Amino acid sequence: MKTNPITQSEEDLKLRRAAAGSDGKRAGAVRDHSVEILRIIACLMVLVTHVKAGMTADGMPDRRRILITVLSGDGVSLFWCILGCFYFRSGGDYGHLLRRTLKKIVLPMFLFCMVMFFFGGCLFDGLPLRESIYHSASEWRDLVVRGVLGGYCVIPRTEHLWYLLVYFWVILLFPALYGAKVLLSGEDIRRRSASFMRGISPLILIAVLFFLILLLNDISGNAMLAISHHGLNGAAGAVPMMVLGAVLYSRKERFTKNPGAALIGAALFAAVCLLWMETEYRILLTDPGYEARQCRICAYGYLKMLSIFLVVFGLTGFFRAGARGGKVIEHLGRLTFYVYLLHYPMLAFLERSGVKAWAEGLRDGSAAGEFLCPLVMASFLLLITLPFAELFMQLMNLINRAFDRRH
Repeated sequence: MKTNPITQSEEDLKLRRAAAGSDGKRAGAVRDHSVEILRIIACLMVLVTHVKAGMTADGMPDRRRILITVLSGDGVSLFWCILGCFYFRSGGDYGHLLRRTLKKIVLPMFLFCMVMFFFGGCLFDGLPLRESIYHSASEWRDLVVRGVLGGYCVIPRTEHLWYLLVYFWVILLFPALYGAKVLLSGEDIRRRSASFMRGISPLILIAVLFFLILLLNDISGNAMLAISHHGLNGAAGAVPMMVLGAVLYSRKERFTKNPGAALIGAALFAAVCLLWMETEYRILLTDPGYEARQCRICAYGYLKMLSIFLVVFGLTGFFRAGARGGKVIEHLGRLTFYVYLLHYPMLAFLERSGVKAWAEGLRDGSAAGEFLCPLVMASFLLLITLPFAELFMQLMNLINRAFDRRH
């Protein structure tokens, strides 16, 4: 008996919600450890990105620094791919998706922004409390007009939240994107693909098409899509990565516990990163201003995300975390969102404590020093952010449980 691709059983819907981490206490029992590992990798990439040096040294492009940028510079792309793993599996329940976004994303982000708006100057810039709390009429107007209505990060030390602002656009686009997915998964489309495309899934073809679009965008110097960190231009970069994540996750069983997939992924990762490094190096030689306008969501990044998924999925099953290890992985996976929220302002502590200056001293002109410096700073940043992220997450758990009891 054929199943209508638009309909979905209640049991399947609950399992998918739980797998996405949105089903309360039951979520931990079915969370996918491979996806949680991907979250952790993405979070670590973001930390390194925000402590690394630029791609030049003494005014000239430096291959070592470019390679560090290539290795760590697209953690957000990995987050988009992870979102794609579950984005299209909600059964079209837009109300549930909106409620979950408000509860899991909007509320903690709002609380964080309010703390930064009123107390950020005192906590991180050395201002007296009175000056930190006070804001002029123009500052309030800028917060409302350019921040809330315009969707820009106007509060100091919240620049990294561009990702979450674009995330909201992606959520608003859900009806259109899910409708496109249902259309492409329909019986008529599958029958035609079997006839004219030798049974190749339309979604795979869409994923390949997005790669070609990103490639053309790279050739145009990002003039075609104008991918940026704001609004629909940000979503233009997010959607291809989400589709890639959705396609790879739907075929995860083919890669799980597959050493061949892991080896192919590792080889692809190495090849892509080296080619990407050399491409950026040659562009910077002819165009020194390229670094300021580079687009991290690109065809190279698309292939890099594919390679990371292949490695992680391919190794899944070979290493058993055990009950306790699994709980640790799940907990760290949940914690990544709060680490992402809090880590950027915590960079101020690296500067005040002298850790940054000490780590910069590790650069002795050698390749080892260039790589060791951002790794040390990212490690310290993670260590000082984790306790506050844990407290914030537990606070949000208390608030959400109290809200759930009332409703």
